[in-house]
Amino acid sequence: MNRLLKYVLPIMIIALTSCFDKDIFPDTPKIAFEDIVFYDGATTDSLILTFSFEDGNGDIGMIESQDVLPPFNEYDVYLDSRDSVITEANINEAVPPIYTAPLITENFIPIGISNNTLIVESSQGDYPILAFGKELFSENLNDVPLVCPGLTNQDGTFLSNTTLTPYVVGEGGNIVPSDAGTQRISSALPVHRIETYFNFIIEFQKKVGSDYVPLNYQQIFGTDICDIGVFNGRIPQYDPEGKSGIFTYSIQSAVLRLAFLDDVIRAKFYIYDREGNKSNEVTTQDFVLKDITQ
Repeated sequence: MNRLLKYVLPIMIIALTSCFDKDIFPDTPKIAFEDIVFYDGATTDSLILTFSFEDGNGDIGMIESQDVLPPFNEYDVYLDSRDSVITEANINEAVPPIYTAPLITENFIPIGISNNTLIVESSQGDYPILAFGKELFSENLNDVPLVCPGLTNQDGTFLSNTTLTPYVVGEGGNIVPSDAGTQRISSALPVHRIETYFNFIIEFQKKVGSDYVPLNYQQIFGTDICDIGVFNGRIPQYDPEGKSGIFTYSIQSAVLRLAFLDDVIRAKFYIYDREGNKSNEVTTQDFVLKDITQ
């Protein structure tokens, strides 16, 4: 985890409320803003956002230990025609066409597929790339993003002490490492970020005149790290049968006061359910940080 991102990782907390089987709601989630408060801590501050939801089939929230495979993976990486992972350092040696393939940031080895279910074994320090599920991206190397937000590992720490291994389907239907072999990543890694890896998407905006503009954290903190100021997160499974209720989302960070200052701020947010249905977008009331501090 890079040295800046560790200050902005969100932490999710659930506040459970009653749900009733008699309630009938659409399967696309609907949310409503309830409250926002700020707690000024000695070392780490907390911004607490509370919102309510309704969802007809109750499929709200992730199961963290299980939801790591597509469509719940965080990144797709770029592979060349040899299944080699494209990095900022080796892009000039890549051989088109270019493909995207799911990167799974969990330590396991895929060994087979049974009834459309991936079979895996535990591993150490090895992140698999599902090259057997790759999709054509472009014939042109210039289309691979080498600017934010399509980069990670910019400071060489995200994938430290790990290797990436593309896997393909071999003879007999077993999943085996590609001929490209394992690859240690030491430079910036172009990625396609899967938005639905996070099921809670939030953006802070500053009021400028009568308009609202997203906060530019790279500019505020003088860095080119892409992930600084990303407060999106994974709200955990609410209740397998829960069709309405309250979530409390907590962001613990040491940078909010520096980013918000005494400006007028608002938050815009929405959620995804497990089927990828996007809720309505909701905004908080305008606030100045000192006015919501507890």
